[in-house]
Amino acid sequence: MPQSHATYLLSRAERRTRYSGALVMKCYRLQLPLICLLTSVLLIEKVTAQSIDNCETARSHASPETALIQCLASEEALESKGHLQSLRQVYINIGAIYQGLKNFQKAVDYYNKALIIDLKYNFYGQQGEDYRNLGDLYYILGKYEQAIRQFQGLLRIARWFKNPSMGAEADHKMGLSYEAFGNPKRAVDLQKKAIILATRAEDDQLLTRSYLGLSSAYITLKKYEEAIHYLSEVLQQETPAGDKTVEIKIYSKLGIAYYNLNNYEKSIEYQDKALAIALETHDLESQSEVYNNLGLSYYSRNDYLQSLGYQNKALEVSSETKDEKSKSDAYGNLGLIYFALGEYAKANEYQQLSLGISQSIHYTRGEAAAYSNLGIIQDALEDYRQAIIYYEQAQKKQQNLQDKYGLGVLYSNIATAYKSLNSFQKAEENYTKALSIFEETEDKMSQAQVYGNLGNLYEKRQQFDLALTFQQRAIALYSAIGLVEDIYYPQWGIARVLAAQNQQSAAILFYKRAINTIQVTRDKIKSLDPKLRKSYVESKVAVYRQLVDLLLKQGRVLEAQKVLDLLKEQEVNELLRSASGTGGTTSLNEKEEKIWQNYQKTILGKELKIYQQRDLIDDQIKLIPVAERTQSNTYKELSQKRAALEEKVALAVKGFDLFLKQAAASLKTTDSAKSMEDLQTEIDRYNKLLTDRKAAVISTLVLPDRLELILLTPDTEPLQRTVKVAKAELDALILKTRTGISNPGGKSLPDLQELYQYLIAPLEPEIQQLLKDKKIDTLVFAPDQNLRLIPLEALHDGKQYLIERLPVGIINSLSTLSADNLKQPQMIAMGLSKAQPNFPGFDALPGVVSEVNSIGKLYNGQVFLNEQFTKSTIQEGLGTKQPLIMHMATHANFGETKEKIFVLLFGEKLSLEDIKSLDLRRISLLTLSACETATSSNSGVGLASIAGGKGAQSVLGSLWEVSDNSTSLLMQRLYANLKAGMPKAEALRQAQLTMIQGQTNASSEPDNRGGVVPLPNGKAASTTKSALSDPFYWAPFILIGNWR
Repeated sequence: MPQSHATYLLSRAERRTRYSGALVMKCYRLQLPLICLLTSVLLIEKVTAQSIDNCETARSHASPETALIQCLASEEALESKGHLQSLRQVYINIGAIYQGLKNFQKAVDYYNKALIIDLKYNFYGQQGEDYRNLGDLYYILGKYEQAIRQFQGLLRIARWFKNPSMGAEADHKMGLSYEAFGNPKRAVDLQKKAIILATRAEDDQLLTRSYLGLSSAYITLKKYEEAIHYLSEVLQQETPAGDKTVEIKIYSKLGIAYYNLNNYEKSIEYQDKALAIALETHDLESQSEVYNNLGLSYYSRNDYLQSLGYQNKALEVSSETKDEKSKSDAYGNLGLIYFALGEYAKANEYQQLSLGISQSIHYTRGEAAAYSNLGIIQDALEDYRQAIIYYEQAQKKQQNLQDKYGLGVLYSNIATAYKSLNSFQKAEENYTKALSIFEETEDKMSQAQVYGNLGNLYEKRQQFDLALTFQQRAIALYSAIGLVEDIYYPQWGIARVLAAQNQQSAAILFYKRAINTIQVTRDKIKSLDPKLRKSYVESKVAVYRQLVDLLLKQGRVLEAQKVLDLLKEQEVNELLRSASGTGGTTSLNEKEEKIWQNYQKTILGKELKIYQQRDLIDDQIKLIPVAERTQSNTYKELSQKRAALEEKVALAVKGFDLFLKQAAASLKTTDSAKSMEDLQTEIDRYNKLLTDRKAAVISTLVLPDRLELILLTPDTEPLQRTVKVAKAELDALILKTRTGISNPGGKSLPDLQELYQYLIAPLEPEIQQLLKDKKIDTLVFAPDQNLRLIPLEALHDGKQYLIERLPVGIINSLSTLSADNLKQPQMIAMGLSKAQPNFPGFDALPGVVSEVNSIGKLYNGQVFLNEQFTKSTIQEGLGTKQPLIMHMATHANFGETKEKIFVLLFGEKLSLEDIKSLDLRRISLLTLSACETATSSNSGVGLASIAGGKGAQSVLGSLWEVSDNSTSLLMQRLYANLKAGMPKAEALRQAQLTMIQGQTNASSEPDNRGGVVPLPNGKAASTTKSALSDPFYWAPFILIGNWR
């Protein structure tokens, strides 16, 4: 059996050692001492040279594992001889092998051994190599303080040899370490020094890397435009020949900068460029990093499916390269995605994996991130005590890193958890610590956030004066740094406190201003933490609801209706992540406007001026070296001026308190007649809109203790009715109704009658009179929350369904209705009858073929079935300038996440992102003849509402899984009615009446669009003539938008 290469090398070394020893022994036996001594020295030198040669040869030609065995043998041989200078080179080789094997701690041990020898013999040139090696490794291990010390050593050597290139390298790497260590300002200074030295040395590669480092430090300082400026400058210069890694980093850093500016499209564009080069050059390390970055960009776009794909690729590559640090990051990011998807158990599992790896390689930053994320998961699970334990463990790691910003965030998270436990004292202590850190690091955005959190804390403790003070400080600071979109939160806080103090009119003013702030900046969701993003959206909706509640309590019905319109738009736009829609705002009456202008000028304006003056003083103080301040008269003067400004801040607080009292007193005397006069234009607009369309609108608002109804008519002021039913009771009735009506043969009639008493009966006299006077022929609902889950046309008065009396429509808000109907639309009929193997769980729909062909033939329109039903077909169809009716007969899904929201096409899905990219403004009617397209499982905002939000005038959707045969029949009758010239709502009504009255015959084909649910006795209802009168078959289809 042949020897292995490793065994052969060892054997050869052993033979040489034995031969040399034999020669020496023979010399002494012949009593030739001088010759013996010379022979011994020569032989030792020969053995030493051979040991080094064997190690280096193995490292160059053998596998790392084999080379390590040989070098360790050489180490042993040389240590026995005490030949330290030669041993140093073997240590370097062993360190390099361990580094290549990603065993960084072992590599550090051997590089340290080499450094000890070089320090002992004053080998300055070799010390430079040692410092570089150790600094790089400590940086990789996240031990930035040790890394900085090593690079300082490298800088001393550079100065000894007057080597500008080495000095630039030392400053550059120290800059990277300081940035990672939490001191990006120091990093900027060092990178600028590196740029000067690299320019002097004409070292283009190091110059480019130093600019990259400078850009990275600016990104950490949140100065993203400056980072982009320097990166763009570098990009225009010629990259050093063959240095593709630098090019990758430039594109990657640009992607990170745009990511932090929330420009995810631009971020992805640059990361894609970085990835292309990394793939082309087979740079696995860069691939892992870029996959990670792409995953984060898609994650922040809420495109979790894409994000998962990229993070899994990052994990795959880091596993292949045995890069445990990147592997830890990938696991952590996967945990974030699953957290965003609400899969907390899986999120916890991945964070634990990230933590385990980070602990095994002493990756302190990874440990801190994992502990922090585990805390966030427990926070979401409302296990606040366990969350605090994790946060405190993360805190210890952050203290080791001296990452002050991270430490401040953790103090804030801990405070919030204590606040949830009603441990207000501990919450206050931790918020105060967080505030101290953010003031020290001059992080004004975080300071403002903590001010707001303290305001919320004091509000919860009913310390209202303190609550108002801190919310006003937050407003002033957000204004000073230009973060207008975040001002709504403290404005809302002030409104809540004023309402709690029974100063309702003043509260309404601040509620209105908060909503106007949201309306102007409503496409902005800043937090990368999914939990915070969710609460941000939910809190914004709460502002609208609370304002409507207050307005209705004061009888300000029309103002309440306007806010309800904005609320309904907001709910759709949040799902679309869009700023589309009217972009309207709440109106201030004359007195409110005057008071607000006074606030802007005398309160906020003064505070802004104080903050600006304080910032100027702080900038001047920074110019005075710390060591000189105690003896500096200038420093003393500036400190006194700053103290005086702090006194002015205290006076401003008192001024704000006085302003609120005066505002409350002034608003109490508001003339209600004058207010109605101010709103008369709005009344006239609503009246004209409804007169032209001959409709009345019932707008609903579900509040915790009651249901509010607002009736808008063609010729009167809005009418308000309050129904005494708690939200919990109403929701239970809605759920019961929904369960019954969405099953064939379900016993839903008593529940539909009860809902009628809540929603129609309080307004019955007015509706009857409007019908009698022939002022309306259609009743339109703007349903709130779970009321969207039921077909309101199926409400029953004990004698007949509402749809039997008059047509019924649904709107999200009146303000989104277009002024004119689109005339003479063309038809595009599309459908999918075949089951799709790559989308299991969706059955074939045989009824679609006759449905689509019949509709297409009726309108002489285009027909696209199965293989022709694709994204490209839809996009081409929308390219026409003609108005369109677009009919889609297929399956659809509306789930809890973006990935679960789609319309099924042939072999692919029309996703929410695809829908968002479509221009539907030429659509007169979009019919989504599919399962549950009009609603979702929780909020009621379904695909139909989304399509309306993208510009379609009217959308026909379904509330539950629908019967294939009955749907096909209803659709054909609907379009025949439209062709005959009926308005849309009436056309749908007449189609539904033919089913209610048993005038439609069903075919015998299988009934499986979405599947028919069996009755409790196990027998499925068949779609016979009599069965079609069951609301299960005719009621799910609702018309959203323009009903004419």
